[in-house]
Amino acid sequence: MLLFSRIFCSALIALSLLVSGCGKNVSETGKYLVVNPRAGLANRMRAMASAKVMADVSGRKLVIDWQEQPMHFEAAGHIGDLFKTDNILPIESLPPLGICDLNCLRNPDMTIPGVVSKYYNVDLDQSNAYTVLPKIGKDTAKIVYLTLTTNFKPEELSFDEFLPRYKEFYKWIKPIPRITKAIDNFVRRNFQNRRVVGVHYRSWTTTGEFPGQESLAPKISTYIKLMQQELAKDSSTMFYVSADHEEKVKEISAGIGEDKVITYPVKSRDRKSLEATIEAAIEWYLLGHTEFIIGTFQSSFSEEAAFMTKEGRKINIGPQMYPFHSIMCFDDAGNPILRPNATGKYTDPCLKYSIQ
Repeated sequence: MLLFSRIFCSALIALSLLVSGCGKNVSETGKYLVVNPRAGLANRMRAMASAKVMADVSGRKLVIDWQEQPMHFEAAGHIGDLFKTDNILPIESLPPLGICDLNCLRNPDMTIPGVVSKYYNVDLDQSNAYTVLPKIGKDTAKIVYLTLTTNFKPEELSFDEFLPRYKEFYKWIKPIPRITKAIDNFVRRNFQNRRVVGVHYRSWTTTGEFPGQESLAPKISTYIKLMQQELAKDSSTMFYVSADHEEKVKEISAGIGEDKVITYPVKSRDRKSLEATIEAAIEWYLLGHTEFIIGTFQSSFSEEAAFMTKEGRKINIGPQMYPFHSIMCFDDAGNPILRPNATGKYTDPCLKYSIQ
């Protein structure tokens, strides 16, 4: 009975998409790439950045299906909680689908060949980031629906062509006025006419992802050593320090000297809180206003922020926590490169660029 219901529903959806009747339907308004970015803030940003590049390359309109995911991830329930939607098409703006409502579109079992194609969590298998996802541009369906936590490169582009388009996304998407005002005011008071290096510490212990693995957190002493090297180059250097634990900010400040540290007055680090998510967005953009970033290896927060920095660089510190999390990494000079495909292997090929 369940199988029959799915087949019947799919047939009705296809009919509603191919026959006009209740206002404009998708078949009359071009093609769409709908991305449902998942996990934390920076993972969602990299998913949307890749989807935007793919949409442009394949001639589709990008639609963002931003959903609240409680658990231990950021709690913004709507993309408009963080970003202006002037030039963004949120899921609510997708033309009527007739019999197929939003829940139906999000249902992985409702796939209509040639009309709606769905790619659910395909990036959980890292090989798909190098094989399946780059070929989405060749999908002929009216709507391509994609759930994603990482990034990918359209096969039509070389890495040198892809990277500037990927970075351009961060200029294209605009935060809401409240966030913009907080960033502008803070930068004016603390960064103006100064050489400011970003420092981000990710301990991997705040979300319950890696219980009992505190010993694998990056060493504070390594951060201090690299910061001292920057002071040796220019004694006027200041450091904007951000971390997932307040005590780590204090440890870094004590190690390098509080007079050399700039911090944002964070009120909450509870990732289930919308206010904390807004503050995280502010801190993320502030990292992007620095010269470059010294940050935890494989942290998407500092990696994506690094693309916005003046030098576009990130120096990695610490061990590996994931077998795969991005098609890009930063080499020993801090420059972004295409991460080699290490399908079937646990060791991240970019670990050799991280300072232990």
